[in-house]
Amino acid sequence: MLPETRARWVAPLVAPEVDLSILGLLLGIRHLTLAGASLEVFRSARRLLMFASAVTLALNVADSVVAAEYGKA
Repeated sequence: MLPETRARWVAPLVAPEVDLSILGLLLGIRHLTLAGASLEVFRSARRLLMFASAVTLALNVADSVVAAEYGKA
């Protein structure tokens, strides 16, 4: 299986889960803010949010990068 074919199958399967993770993290961070949690509690949620954001970006540009169509990415 060619790498570009694999990228086309992986992104549609993983992207919705990553998007839901980001939504859940945003809502959770908002809830913690309203509840008055300390900054130490936010640290792990923020790290996970940054990781999920990077994965979302990678999934969005993976197909174009693998196909060497950099203008589309």
